This record gives sequence, C-alpha cells and structure tokens, in this order.
Amino acid sequence: MLNLSALKSPLLRAAIALSLAVLLLSSNALPRAQAAAGDLDPTFGSGGKVTTDFFGFFDSANAVAIQSDGRIVAGGSSGNSVTGGDFALTRYNTDGSVDTSFGAAGKVITDFGGSIDQALALAVQNDQKIVAAGFTAIPQAETS
Repeated sequence: MLNLSALKSPLLRAAIALSLAVLLLSSNALPRAQAAAGDLDPTFGSGGKVTTDFFGFFDSANAVAIQSDGRIVAGGSSGNSVTGGDFALTRYNTDGSVDTSFGAAGKVITDFGGSIDQALALAVQNDQKIVAAGFTAIPQAETS
C-alpha cells in the first residue's frame, strides 16, 4: 500500500493521488473481453460469434480494425446477382451487435464497377475515419 502522507509536499501528494486516479479510471474505460486467452468471449454476439448477411449470397471478411471506442469494423466482399461482388464494410458495437448508426443499418457497400470488388485491409485514422484498401477485377472486353 502506498502511504502518501509520508511525502512532505502536499502538492506532490495531490499530484500523485490525481495521477493514480486517472490511471485507474482510464484502465477501466474500455470494456474487457470476458474470456480466457484463446477462448471465444461469450458476451460478444452469440456465443462469441457474429455473422452479417448483406445480399443473401456470399459474404466474406478479410480485414478487421478496432476503433478507439472499442467498436469493430470488418471489411471484405459481398456477392449479389447484379454486380457480382462489392466492397463490404460493417461496424459492430463492443457486444457484437451491428452498429446501426454506421452507413445504412450498419453496412456500407461500394461497387467499383468490377466483377469482384474486395476490401483486403482496413485502418482507422486518428480522427476515427476508416480507410479501406483492396482490389477490383474488371473483365477485359473480348476482341475478335
């Protein structure tokens, strides 16, 4: 146990006490996983898992980023019968529920005009804006 009264300066005691209080508060600010290392967190989604359907075809996640508030962004591709596959992003709250304040009902779809568009990497900037990078496959026109 730290005995602050042993310190001679009241100003120094106050500064140390304030620093300890800030440290304790900040260490409890973000929710913590409720599972042992390597185990699924049962408080996240359904038994530690979430799946999100975009169009009823194939959906894949290739990248994940965590924002400073603990929300999770997943990026990949979502297939549909019109454009093939599009960039697909979704954001989850810390409990695994879809964050409906993100995009349209928690999802963002971008068609770059190719037959397959995939987000392969995500980054979160200091201002919390999300950067997604990937590729698009644009079929070449056939020549005769």
